[in-house]
Amino acid sequence: MSNQPAKRIPKSLGTDAKLIGSYTLTDAAVALFPGVVVVLLTQTILPASLSVSGYRVQALTLPLAALAIGVGVLFVYLTPSYTTSLDWVMLMARFKSMNAHEGHEAAKAQTHIETIYPDRGVLERTDGAFIALVQVLPHRWGWRLTTNGNRRQRRFRSS
Repeated sequence: MSNQPAKRIPKSLGTDAKLIGSYTLTDAAVALFPGVVVVLLTQTILPASLSVSGYRVQALTLPLAALAIGVGVLFVYLTPSYTTSLDWVMLMARFKSMNAHEGHEAAKAQTHIETIYPDRGVLERTDGAFIALVQVLPHRWGWRLTTNGNRRQRRFRSS
C-alpha cells in the first residue's frame, strides 16, 4: 500500500468524538491528568505517616485532586478555539524547554539584519535593503480641559 500524502486526512478537521458540547475525550484526559498526578503522588511517593497541620496527607488526597482537576478544567476551558487542549499543552511545554537566548550570529541569520544605524533609525538587511523606523507620538489633548484651551478652541471654531 502506498503512503500518499494527498490521501491523508488532517486531524484538524474536528473528527474527534465529542463528549459534551465541543469538548472531546482528549480534552477530558487533559483536564483529569493533574488530578491523577496528585493521587499517584500522594498514594505512592509520599510516606503514609506524613502529616500537614495535624492532617494525614492521604486524607487530603481527594480535596487536592479535586483542586488539581479544577485547574485542568480551567485550562481546557481557556484553550484557544483554533487548537486542541493537548496541542496547547505540548506547545507550552516546547516553549518552556526552548533556549530563549540566541547568539548574535543566530539572531542575524533569522532576522536578516546586517547593520543597525541607531542614530538614524535605520536597519540594513543582508540583501542590501534599508528599513526605516518611524516613531509617531500622538498630539497631547490636555490643553482642551483648561480655560486657555477653551478660548483657543472657540477661536479655532470661529475662524
